[in-house]
Amino acid sequence: MSHPLASDKGDLTGLAEDLKDVFEDHGFEDPAMAVAFTLPDDRQKAHWVTNVRREDGIRLMAMTAQQMQSELN
Repeated sequence: MSHPLASDKGDLTGLAEDLKDVFEDHGFEDPAMAVAFTLPDDRQKAHWVTNVRREDGIRLMAMTAQQMQSELN
């Protein structure tokens, strides 16, 4: 990965490496990733993991939210 893994839920390096491998298996090199998820004990709280700087992860999440919203309408 080009940047250290960042997560608010501890060390998710294995998850990020698995996702990176999937992308690379499909021909995408060095993907920037931002993954959001919830856990069963609190579905109202989002957690995240990225392999890019925090600011870039925020940008990825914002762009994704905008795209998802526009595709909903």
